[in-house]
Amino acid sequence: ERIGDSGALQKLEQLAVAESSGKLSLEEEFELDRRRQLFRWAAAEVRRRTGETNWIAFWKTSVEGAPIPDVATELGVSEGAIYIARCRVLKRIRQLVLDREAE
Repeated sequence: ERIGDSGALQKLEQLAVAESSGKLSLEEEFELDRRRQLFRWAAAEVRRRTGETNWIAFWKTSVEGAPIPDVATELGVSEGAIYIARCRVLKRIRQLVLDREAE
């Protein structure tokens, strides 16, 4: 499974739930850590290449869970612009992850 695939994302969520309940095997802990590090690397790469407004729109709504209307108002952009930014940033992160895993 690749981290950009929906099945891989579901597995990552399951690992996170298992981690919070203290029910991870050593192998699962290593896999969760590997996936987190890969996400952090890809996110840092995309952030360097993305405009600050787009990055903030993605991070606040996708990672922090802030409501899209609130972030749109804060950034002075439309809600549609937030959706587009989120989609583009996530697509870039996924592509970097897929490229790295293919190496």
